[in-house]
Amino acid sequence: GDCTQALHVWSKRMTSCIIKECQISHLPQDVVEKYIAHFHHEIGWDPAREVLLPSSFLSSGTWEQILDKTVNSLEEYSKGLLVDVREKVENWNDSLGDTHANDETLVEDLPGFLSDLRQQHSGIIIAICTSDNRRPTNACITNWKIGEHIDFSICGDEVPEGKPSAKPLLELCKQAKVTPEDCVVVGDTCADTGMGRNANAGMVVGVLTGTRVLL
Repeated sequence: GDCTQALHVWSKRMTSCIIKECQISHLPQDVVEKYIAHFHHEIGWDPAREVLLPSSFLSSGTWEQILDKTVNSLEEYSKGLLVDVREKVENWNDSLGDTHANDETLVEDLPGFLSDLRQQHSGIIIAICTSDNRRPTNACITNWKIGEHIDFSICGDEVPEGKPSAKPLLELCKQAKVTPEDCVVVGDTCADTGMGRNANAGMVVGVLTGTRVLL
């Protein structure tokens, strides 16, 4: 799916939450500006152009990793002037809802495409391996009406290490009872293609969608 717009919204709203909290806590303006610039750099958001940078951390990391990075950097820059940082960041994130739930598909008639794929390749297994969490992933599967076409799926909050580690794909292969060499990995970030290579997938395909990955 096209997650670009959803991640734009997340970046802007999270930035607003952080600035508001910093102002409430009377952090010096120069500290706030430095932190916001650092935060944007860390997640890969260019506020001037309002774009995600190629293979940005926001588009490739798990939500746990993204929130950890947000918390750690905010604690570092606030130097103890902000309290309960992790709780606040998690609450801000929860208040944004299922970020990807309304993502549009990048393939016209995705259910029909997957149906044709299965008819043309007898015995093919179709799976989703995503850095996103289970709740928004299930929402997308439902919204896109592809539940009957997906044999297996694994999400970022269900594995000990996210992409580009090989572990998500290896766990998915375990569920599907196949080897990585049997798999074709298709992804649009360096984390996706890195996972495929690290797991020794039979084929790794990089596509130029989402955040316009640089391969």
